[in-house]
Amino acid sequence: MSDTRRAKLLIERRKTEAEKAYENKLEKLKKDEDFSEAFSRASFLKFEIAKRKVFRMEGVEELEKEYSEKLAFVENRLKSAGIEKLDCPDYHCKICRDTGFVNGKECVCLEQTRVEINLDDYKFLRNIPDSLKAVNYDFYGDKKSDYLKYAKFINNKFLKGDLNFCTVLGKPGSGKTYLAQVVAKEALLSGKSIKILNSVRLNRELLAYHCAPLESKAAMWDEIAGYDFLLIDDLGVEAVINNVTLQYLYELLAERTELKTLITGNLTLRALEEKYGQRIFSRLSDKTKSAVIVFDGDDYRLNGNQ
Repeated sequence: MSDTRRAKLLIERRKTEAEKAYENKLEKLKKDEDFSEAFSRASFLKFEIAKRKVFRMEGVEELEKEYSEKLAFVENRLKSAGIEKLDCPDYHCKICRDTGFVNGKECVCLEQTRVEINLDDYKFLRNIPDSLKAVNYDFYGDKKSDYLKYAKFINNKFLKGDLNFCTVLGKPGSGKTYLAQVVAKEALLSGKSIKILNSVRLNRELLAYHCAPLESKAAMWDEIAGYDFLLIDDLGVEAVINNVTLQYLYELLAERTELKTLITGNLTLRALEEKYGQRIFSRLSDKTKSAVIVFDGDDYRLNGNQ
């Protein structure tokens, strides 16, 4: 299910819950005779005033005065019960009243909810910068200029440029995953749907797809390949499953030629080609659509930040 659809369902659920809570509180208040009388009278007066105005009947001012008194009493009691205003449940979004739309256009809460859903899915994204430009590159010490260069290239040529595949290689702790996650978060905040998983998890999903009944395959494949931005972390640590890993990884990359795919791994270029073969390697190293970057820094995790 797309994250936009999930956001819409969550907003719908919030609306239902807010209105149910409102009705429950209102029903409890109606058990009080004074409130019930005032509530009923205010409802009648509202209708009667509108009718008299339409038909230009007399007595509107007197009714409006009584209506204001009854309404003030009702709303005072409502507030004491945790209801801000009559006929106004405590919606999560006060702009669209939890419909997701305002004047036929998407409310800002829809995108905010979509982002929140993803941050709940990938909680580690909450604790990292929102963009590559916001990263503190002083952490990389004398390699700062190198990492600034890497980040600039990834941002300009891959994330916001024409390249659709970017593979970042380097030894463990060189900062690949951290920067890749920042890129994923920036993609999310720019409105893209994202999927983040390590190569072992990807391998399991590909195996599940391989073994699934035919009628389930389309939805399962879309759940693997159908995101605007895909981050595959630690490519190379997974076992190669016959008729699964190489076959479906190639199909995944072939299908995503117009989408953004970022891959990290600890392999060398030669080891990458040896493990995955020329077909996959050529996809990842095609200069017209792809880039391979090798981080050659020290293990920056040893310094305590990553």
